[in-house]
Amino acid sequence: MTGDVSTHFWDNAQGAHSGLPTGSMYEPLKPTLEAMMKGQTNPPGKHSRQRWAKEVVDDLLTSSPPWHVRKGYLAITMWLVSWLVPYWVLDYLYGQVSELSKLPSSLHESKKTQ
Repeated sequence: MTGDVSTHFWDNAQGAHSGLPTGSMYEPLKPTLEAMMKGQTNPPGKHSRQRWAKEVVDDLLTSSPPWHVRKGYLAITMWLVSWLVPYWVLDYLYGQVSELSKLPSSLHESKKTQ
């Protein structure tokens, strides 16, 4: 299980099809969602790829490797949070941060105008 690692993932996700399609039901949230899709709302990776790889390999090459390897920024913290906080709370918080919680009201309003 990995936490945040500094990579070129978002650089490679900037292709021609990296936005919402025209007419998407998510269009009312387009600026926010496209920023998320492009990695602009994520904190920068805290662990280098090299550090992450070395830590994972070091764990796996011990005489008794662990059943689970958790490496990367906040990997252990997020694992603990997932055990201590009910998933519905995590879903609610994600909906607030991503603004997806506004989507049902946006859809309802757009149906009224049609």
